[in-house]
Amino acid sequence: MHMHKDMQPTQLKRPMRLTWPTQPTRLMRPTPPMQPTQHMLPKWRMDIRIKQPHMHYAGAPVVHGMHPMMPGAHMVPNGHYPIHYAPHPHHPGYYMPVYPGHPPGFPPHYPGYPPLARESRDKDSDEDRKKKKEREEPPPPTKFDDDHWEEPRTRTKLKLLGEDCGEENRKLWSYPMTDENRRCFAGYIPCLLKEDVCDSFFKKIRDSVDWQQPEGPLGQIPRKTCWMVKAGCDCKYRYGGIEVAPQKFPSWMNELMELVLKPCGLSQKDWPNSCNLNLYEDGGMTVGWHADDEKLFQGRFRDCRIISLSLGATRKFELRLNWPEEEEAQITRLTLRGGDLLTMEGMTQKHFQHRVPREGTKEPRINLTWRWVKKHLPGCPSGGRR
Repeated sequence: MHMHKDMQPTQLKRPMRLTWPTQPTRLMRPTPPMQPTQHMLPKWRMDIRIKQPHMHYAGAPVVHGMHPMMPGAHMVPNGHYPIHYAPHPHHPGYYMPVYPGHPPGFPPHYPGYPPLARESRDKDSDEDRKKKKEREEPPPPTKFDDDHWEEPRTRTKLKLLGEDCGEENRKLWSYPMTDENRRCFAGYIPCLLKEDVCDSFFKKIRDSVDWQQPEGPLGQIPRKTCWMVKAGCDCKYRYGGIEVAPQKFPSWMNELMELVLKPCGLSQKDWPNSCNLNLYEDGGMTVGWHADDEKLFQGRFRDCRIISLSLGATRKFELRLNWPEEEEAQITRLTLRGGDLLTMEGMTQKHFQHRVPREGTKEPRINLTWRWVKKHLPGCPSGGRR
């Protein structure tokens, strides 16, 4: 045996033995290093997403060798994880192997690791898929009567914004989506604001707003957002597993609301008390199918108005019926340009979903959606007011 020159034979009381750890806990739940190391790129980013290739990935650490108790697994140094592991989306602190076929939100495949078998849903029968769909989708609501899903508008006295705005403004309006049986309506005014006014507000909003991109269950949402409320309200906006803190209406908000809400026939005392803003920096930023049916707005239980203004790039907007009957059109498609106004009224948030699909444009777009908070969160100073 080769010995160091300073080592004495009397020190070798028993032969040296190399042992492997018997518990593979560090393989599945290692602790990420708190500081960058030589095995990592200059910036440590825990947010790993395919859709944003500019983000940095952790470099592969030195691999100690194959684990004797787990075929195909590698031993890794404490405080590191192999590059083919990524944070588990539903279990904070845990990591999972990443292979081709995993959903977006995980790192791409790296050569040398075994491919993932075909997903089980490819082998599912049509009957299995149908049962799974029934489990995931809620059943349709009970109809009001044989001919109507909701109580008719003639009984509820619902007045649409495009009908109750005065003779002069009424000429501006059209309703591309009208469903009297469900009491659902989408109103539209093209080019409500002139181009120079749109450009001025676009720059002001883009540069002055404190934009956020919160983390959801599957990573950062694919757009930037801001939730604004009227003075006296501090309700947070919770949806899709995320929470956005409120910001107070800035000085330019009243000026913009004056221009937008006047053609809607709304006096200042009837103005909305909240506004959700979204910034789509390019066509890759989007919002998927959803309904603004949160408890704040009570859109599932009563008539709910949402007024939307588009600034910047032209984008498509789609409305989809939740429980279509035979021969009913399922999707309504609109093209929204800078300065266009869109409304969703009645029970639209109960019976329809909407989205802004992905497109190829490189231009940014800002969308402002004014809403009425009807049910304030506990502890909100405006809890007694509507």
